[in-house]
Amino acid sequence: MTSPLDTLTSNNVKDLLSDKYILILGDSVVRGLYKDLIKFSNVDDFLSEEELRVKGEKRFYGDRLINGGVQKGLTNGIDYEEVREHIAGGLRRIRFYFLTRCYSSYMKNVIFNDIKNQAIKPDIIIMNSCLWDISRYGIHSMRSYQRNIDRIMGSFRQMLPDALFLWLSALPVSNSSNG
Repeated sequence: MTSPLDTLTSNNVKDLLSDKYILILGDSVVRGLYKDLIKFSNVDDFLSEEELRVKGEKRFYGDRLINGGVQKGLTNGIDYEEVREHIAGGLRRIRFYFLTRCYSSYMKNVIFNDIKNQAIKPDIIIMNSCLWDISRYGIHSMRSYQRNIDRIMGSFRQMLPDALFLWLSALPVSNSSNG
């Protein structure tokens, strides 16, 4: 069986993402995608299980923690914040925001303001938010989630009409999951 490491190299990733600003938004699963992308583009390898479990660290393969994480305290609550950024030689920028809800005051007041205040706008947005949205916000969370999906899509379409928007499907949830 062929591994992605047999066909794709960090140089390929660097070439594909050259001159791109990628905005990644989501929960711990999406943070894993961000960290995998950062590590692979540096050393031709994927995350170890140990690296995947760590959250909120100050640095990871040349990125930096901008806000939240160990600076504000590591929690498992809906108020957890983590903003990370990796800039490679001024040619590639990847920013990650941890989300517990796809559309919220945090999205409007922090993330949208950050985007509006940046001279360079994201070329690619990769996002997923589902599990927290439907499990941590009360009995009407599913209805709110459906409304919030419409809001977030409309907001990004209006704010960044030329950006490629990739919505990631939620992974199946185990009956015995925790965290």
